[in-house]
Amino acid sequence: MVTVAIAERGNVIAQMLKQAFYKKNINFCQSALFGDGTYCLLDPKANKNCDIALLHNSAACSCSADYMTLLNANEHGFFYNKKSVIITYGLNSLATVTASSIHADEGQTRFQCCIQRSFVSLKGLLIEPQEFPVHIPFLNDIDALLGFVTLGLTLSFLPADFI
Repeated sequence: MVTVAIAERGNVIAQMLKQAFYKKNINFCQSALFGDGTYCLLDPKANKNCDIALLHNSAACSCSADYMTLLNANEHGFFYNKKSVIITYGLNSLATVTASSIHADEGQTRFQCCIQRSFVSLKGLLIEPQEFPVHIPFLNDIDALLGFVTLGLTLSFLPADFI
């Protein structure tokens, strides 16, 4: 079981991840104690280690990641396990995953996702520098969308899964 914690205000990224799991028929649970899902979404304020931690907002986060930490490049003040692989995302020229050609219409956001440096997903898939289109309905928060795409890629989703 792969454990994931998402530190964000609200639950936008977590809800998008749950919907993506449903679409791909991936089993998940919301407690490491109960459930037999492939993935487990943990409370970021639980004092536990997880496999992947997505630190979107500088809210209190008690967990740390053993394998991958995904950091919002536009936020500061995170404490994280420096032994885990760090992947940054956001509208920042130094971020590993960023966006260009952003179009936010009523009802959907479209952009080109730009991967600027290679990284390896949790399942060993090499994600190389590339650009691909992303179309997500009902959300105009580009930082949350980039967090969701980065998390999806680290969980071995393919670029085609974001259209």
